[in-house]
Amino acid sequence: MKFGLPLAVLALASSAAAHFTLDYPTTRGFDEDKEDDNFCGGFSNVSLPRQPWYYRNGPVQIDSHHDSATVNIYISFDVPTGSESFLKTSNGTSVPPLRQNLAIKGEGEFCFHANASSLDVPGVRVADGTNATIMVEFISVHGHLYQCSDVSFTSNASVGANLTCTDSLTSGSTSSSSNSSSASPASTSSTPAPSKANGAVATALPRIALLVLPALLAGALASVSM
Repeated sequence: MKFGLPLAVLALASSAAAHFTLDYPTTRGFDEDKEDDNFCGGFSNVSLPRQPWYYRNGPVQIDSHHDSATVNIYISFDVPTGSESFLKTSNGTSVPPLRQNLAIKGEGEFCFHANASSLDVPGVRVADGTNATIMVEFISVHGHLYQCSDVSFTSNASVGANLTCTDSLTSGSTSSSSNSSSASPASTSSTPAPSKANGAVATALPRIALLVLPALLAGALASVSM
């Protein structure tokens, strides 16, 4: 009798393929198959309640599953309806990226602090209670990948200050970590921009799983052929 691959094996294989996760502020949702959709990785609906985010120097934390990548961080001050919402306001005013061309080396967690008030977008009120959506673009050998988070601005600097990661791109960072991975500005100048239009965040797969996966797959295939 033939059986399909065990669900545990299939789930393991799916987790092994993850490229990056947006861990703070928490992502709208994660779907490995949709992560290349640059309107929020395939999640178009606002996630409520919005999370408080320290807009004067707030952290954005990702978990990279690649040895190297470039990260861009965009923001929309409207309820985004497509990728263009992260480039312009609804009245046509240009919105600069929060951070761009951030070249990271090594797998693991990285934090990039950003000051939304420094953007000085005409017609946008940047203060406590302002709603916004943050979109992270992660560029690696697998192309451009995206995830979003819906936030509400706060001037409370203690919000997010307990993250255990280091922003080595920002001097005087108050975050700390034992993670030895480092980040540095990109050596080449490019400005990748979004171009095309609620789930749980996937966690990084432990390295030991990558070692046992071939054996599990081999055993599963042997049972299928019986």
